[in-house]
Amino acid sequence: MPDTIRNSIIMSLLLLLCAQVLFLPKLLVALLISLLLLFWLSSKKSYRVPKSINFVAMVMALALIYSQQGTFFGVEAGVAILTSFLFAKVLESHNKRDWIVVFNFALFVSASSFLYSASVWMTLLVILCLLSCLVGLYRLHQLNFNTKPSTLLQDAKQMSKLLLYAAPFFLILFIFFPRLPPLWHMPIANSQATTGLSEQMAPGDIANLSQSSALAFRVVTAMDQLPPQQDLYWRAMVLDHYDGQRWSADPSNQQALMRPRGQALTGLRYQYLAADSKAKWVMGLEYSQPLQRGYYIQQDGAIRVAQSTNTPILNLVWLTEPRAQAVYPAILDRNRSYRAEQDQLAQQLAQRLYQASQADTSIYIQQVLAWYEAQGFQYSLSPGRLQGDHIEDFLFRKKIGFCEHYASSFVMLMRYVGIPARVVIGYQGGQAAPDGQSWEVRQQDAHAWSEVWLDGRWQRIDPTAAIAPERIQQGIQNSLWQQQSAFKQQQLAWTSRLHIWSDFVSYQWQSKVVGYDQTKQLQWLGNFGLTTPLRLMIVAIVAIFTLVASLFLLRWLRYYSQQSSYERQLLAFEHSLSADLKKHSFESSAAWLERLSHHVTGELAVFLVELAYYDRHYRYAQHKTQPAPAQLKIMLKKCAFELKIKHKPLS
Repeated sequence: MPDTIRNSIIMSLLLLLCAQVLFLPKLLVALLISLLLLFWLSSKKSYRVPKSINFVAMVMALALIYSQQGTFFGVEAGVAILTSFLFAKVLESHNKRDWIVVFNFALFVSASSFLYSASVWMTLLVILCLLSCLVGLYRLHQLNFNTKPSTLLQDAKQMSKLLLYAAPFFLILFIFFPRLPPLWHMPIANSQATTGLSEQMAPGDIANLSQSSALAFRVVTAMDQLPPQQDLYWRAMVLDHYDGQRWSADPSNQQALMRPRGQALTGLRYQYLAADSKAKWVMGLEYSQPLQRGYYIQQDGAIRVAQSTNTPILNLVWLTEPRAQAVYPAILDRNRSYRAEQDQLAQQLAQRLYQASQADTSIYIQQVLAWYEAQGFQYSLSPGRLQGDHIEDFLFRKKIGFCEHYASSFVMLMRYVGIPARVVIGYQGGQAAPDGQSWEVRQQDAHAWSEVWLDGRWQRIDPTAAIAPERIQQGIQNSLWQQQSAFKQQQLAWTSRLHIWSDFVSYQWQSKVVGYDQTKQLQWLGNFGLTTPLRLMIVAIVAIFTLVASLFLLRWLRYYSQQSSYERQLLAFEHSLSADLKKHSFESSAAWLERLSHHVTGELAVFLVELAYYDRHYRYAQHKTQPAPAQLKIMLKKCAFELKIKHKPLS
């Protein structure tokens, strides 16, 4: 196998593996790398790998895929199987036909990577893989000629030039071609966790999550209408069952809440764009409602994805007047429950404070918050592990915790005196994007707070605001910033800017390209009066025709600019002649001029013979000299005039 072909195959497969490495089983990635290394060694030694090795490798690959996915069907398993078969095909490729199949197969598998993700980074990797495959096919074509192999940079420049020629056509088709809805729906697996939050919470979970600066979701709306920083609570779900160590959600919370028909949805409208398109929950502002199909509201007010949709953007409305909340005695009883044998000291504290507040719920809440402040509790990302009865250990011994510690203990202090309360997890705060047109919420903004049944409805009570008010008023990012040293602050600033701009580029790609659906297309084209399919088709045809004509014109201008004045005059002289006197494709310019000398006499015949001699010298000599342009032009005009008079064109 030629070195150039082998290198192109290895580069294409490595780029493909980089695009899919986050989605394939780790052991499968190691197996594919081993197969690629085996291919390199066998091609260097001109050794054919036994088919038995290839067979065993594929059995192992299928077993690894099934162990992770639990099936061979579906998008994720299907793409993984295709990738494995591609690497297996490489091991049994020994001739030009096999290499062509490998490159075309790689093109198909690289395009199927978009089923995993349509992010801008996946697009860049797929384009690089496409370029590498085209370079390989171009090198295969070069094998037909006995030419010196070109370098990788030269081949890449040649293929990049061809892709740039095709890019305007892709752009026109992308803008004007009708964005039709899919003919069928392909289910996307939701086997992997898509958000930092889960359906269970233990003390320390959110503290670990808050050390990640990864983007959770983005909100696009009128920025001046967003609530203040301290009121930006992005709700995910309710956790109302506590077993002494972990909080979880009761299954009844996931039942769909029937929306009253004819209810007017007035409030702030905003767009929600999750960082992961397979997210199970929508982290919207409290009392938000979806305006699209494929989403429903649970009994606990959480917004959940019913089915995967084609658009990554969800339209929501934040109700200015919260909807009425139904009161079910079973729900209230569940949110009063606790284990009487646990946390005896905490129960005694709750009873003492409740009696001091004269059994008034509002006063009791303030008494509990004041007790937190008086006991010197600290807010920390590293609270350590709790021992024994967690609530009691935190309240009376540790006194160091994160938001989930305070929300958990506060809810139990409410339940110990018979007040319905529950834990809510989600995100709090965020920051504006670099362009100031959207709001970014990151994993480090994850938060837990409490809800108490008060005055006939669930009301938010955040005990963290009493312990660490700067966390709520300034956001976790600014709060953590102030706790770091100067060197750490500089390091965090650089990392934060990198994350911000990376997420901003991803957002622009998702909203402008991936989110360019039929609605956006009609809206954008409607600004130019293209409101009917006929107008759209005419504009598309005119745009393509103009583009093709422009390419031909640019090519002709480039060819014309590279010609000397002598060549341009000779070309103009040829155009002035009849068809049978023009230069044939099999003739050289010198032979053509000698043929024309037989059709003229005297001085002109001598001139054409001398011009033929000069033409050979001009084209093949190292030092080129050109005749005087004025004299050459006069003589060529005389020749053209005499040829028109004396030579009778063929009928």
